[in-house]
Amino acid sequence: TALVSVFLLVAMLVSTSALAETDLVNRFSDQQLLNILKAEGYSSVEILDPGELLIKINGRPHMLFVEDDGDLRAYYGISGVKVTCKDTNTWNRTRRLSRAFIDDENDPVLKELYGHLLMVWIDGGEAHTNELIRRFVKAPKPMYYAPDVLNTFWAEYLRENKVATSDVDPDDFMRASYAKALVHRQPIYAKMAENWGLRITAEQVSKVKSAEDFETLIAEALEAR
Repeated sequence: TALVSVFLLVAMLVSTSALAETDLVNRFSDQQLLNILKAEGYSSVEILDPGELLIKINGRPHMLFVEDDGDLRAYYGISGVKVTCKDTNTWNRTRRLSRAFIDDENDPVLKELYGHLLMVWIDGGEAHTNELIRRFVKAPKPMYYAPDVLNTFWAEYLRENKVATSDVDPDDFMRASYAKALVHRQPIYAKMAENWGLRITAEQVSKVKSAEDFETLIAEALEAR
């Protein structure tokens, strides 16, 4: 398990010899950042790619990223430490300019999403799932499936219905595959909520009548996580 702290850097430790106090700087170039860091005593600094700097502190790698708008973000990961969701929640709640998360999957997309928003999984439960299936059977709609999942569903449909590819009714295929898709994605969503977001139930959402109700629901879910 890796605990990664994401720091939104709104100011750099810049020596007075590097910039005058009266200077207003909207952004730094990669080379300027490298020079500033070295002037501050960080001897091991390297530009890996445009907007990406590697800083080694006591042999441990830290990444500094330059965003399109000039903001700076630093990533630092550690492993071999037992950290709970409660620990990360406490960290995020008590530290203004940083974000911590538990990364079991090393997923760069989820990392990026987590840095900008809170993912919330609405777990419907069996009754809600059955209602979703009923609605879908009544009025099928287009859905995206990962290629490996789609190929599996397609092969199963052809085999179970003994039909050729050219004879498949698209709506019938979608109806037959929708329930399987719900079963397939359930553990995936659960894992995403565990590592990157929150889980709330459809029953809880059904009781929300106002923005204040929703904010209270999310706040309570964050506290309980």
